[in-house]
Amino acid sequence: MKKIHIVILMVLFIALAFIFYRNYSSNDKSDEAVTASGEVFTIIMNDEGFSPSEVAVSKGTKIIWVNEGVNPHWPASNFHPTHGIYPEFDPLKGIPPGEEWSIVLKTGKWRFHDHLYPNLTGTLEVGK
Repeated sequence: MKKIHIVILMVLFIALAFIFYRNYSSNDKSDEAVTASGEVFTIIMNDEGFSPSEVAVSKGTKIIWVNEGVNPHWPASNFHPTHGIYPEFDPLKGIPPGEEWSIVLKTGKWRFHDHLYPNLTGTLEVGK
């Protein structure tokens, strides 16, 4: 009976280790920061978030936000709901599915969110 308990505990431990590994050691590269030096860079918005969600671009790069989701999305600078840190980084309305909005950001590191779904966030760093 004691051996059965040990086997059960070992199986549970292995299952928990596997779950932990899948959640925290994913090989999914979509969450990694992307660096761009072109004059135009596109960020996809959808119902799961922004892709990529971390971006570094050179000064003068035009950022195009394309909504490929089912719902409207509204990219804006933090803090929600006022967007007061960088008020120009705000289209002032939701972007309907299939449409886009663009902006050329000033130099700095800007955290952003979806005003309609504030749990969707990202970071944009504009170099000098």
